[in-house]
Amino acid sequence: MNIELTPKQYLALIKLINLGNATIINPPELSQEFLDLESYILSFYKEFGLKETDITKNKGKFRLSYNFLEEHNLPEILDENTNTALYFNLAGSLASRDLGEKYKDEPFNEKDLKVFQNLIKKYLKEFEENDFDNLYIKQSSNVIQLSEGAQGNQEKTDEAGEFVDKDHPIQSQYDKFLDDPPETTQQIIKRLKYFIQKDPYFFESYLSLYELYYKKGMLKKAAEIIDYGYQKALSYIKDDKGNMPKKLRWGFFENRHIIRLFVNKAVDLWKKKKTKEALELFRTILNLNPEDNPGVRYYILAIRMNIPFGDFEERFDQGGYYDDSIDEWFRTNHKSFPDEFDWWEKETQD
Repeated sequence: MNIELTPKQYLALIKLINLGNATIINPPELSQEFLDLESYILSFYKEFGLKETDITKNKGKFRLSYNFLEEHNLPEILDENTNTALYFNLAGSLASRDLGEKYKDEPFNEKDLKVFQNLIKKYLKEFEENDFDNLYIKQSSNVIQLSEGAQGNQEKTDEAGEFVDKDHPIQSQYDKFLDDPPETTQQIIKRLKYFIQKDPYFFESYLSLYELYYKKGMLKKAAEIIDYGYQKALSYIKDDKGNMPKKLRWGFFENRHIIRLFVNKAVDLWKKKKTKEALELFRTILNLNPEDNPGVRYYILAIRMNIPFGDFEERFDQGGYYDDSIDEWFRTNHKSFPDEFDWWEKETQD
């Protein structure tokens, strides 16, 4: 028996298969079986009028190209539906729990159903406003936060106000992911979102997702993820009274993912010509980490000299790094701004 499809039906089918495969991770053998089926169906793309640019081929496997995915808004459709499904499923589970054990084996009556629906609405409103920040696990009479960071940094800040982050077990999974990333952009995005969900306070995941969105031209999503990560990072390093630590030094390897997140957020503001906000954040970073391994002082000087980010990069970027010329430029110009750098010179000389 042959199944005949019109070009319009074929287009709908390949979009449906792509979205379905993007939601399957486990079991791996099933995921691979579905990917092989997708490749087989896509191999007929010419017969249904698709362009060469709609398809990529790698190691004999056919995949939809990123241009095709973007043209048909598939990443946005996937994001929206994945988040909606997660929120609704969790809200339903929590509402069922709240109604109590007596409803386990008996149907709801009309009154109970209304209570159930109102509970779902309550949780959905909470997730919309605060995401999962207020979720807790209760054990006996103690309340244990899902992530230590949400309770502030009491255990990670010493008496002198020095913040040193803890190890993040998710790091090993993230490193393996970098060594052997998934085939498709959608799978990479889904994996990074998984890391964020598992540990919202491991900020390398946010940075990788931000860079991916930015490179793909998904600027709105890039801005959303870097801002979300920045807010998480702020809440993470502040104490229970909302105070920032006195120091967050690059010299502690555990702190670097946090500092990188702050620097990228400030650069993002600078790119958008929000120079006042960018300058304030760069100043905060330099104050927390005066040794300034990331080179925040260069950015501060450039902003004080009214140099746009694009011009700064064009002058100093040597293909992903700055050479010694930037140090000479800084030494020549920074003394024109004693209000900005005198304190820094004194502290670093000590």
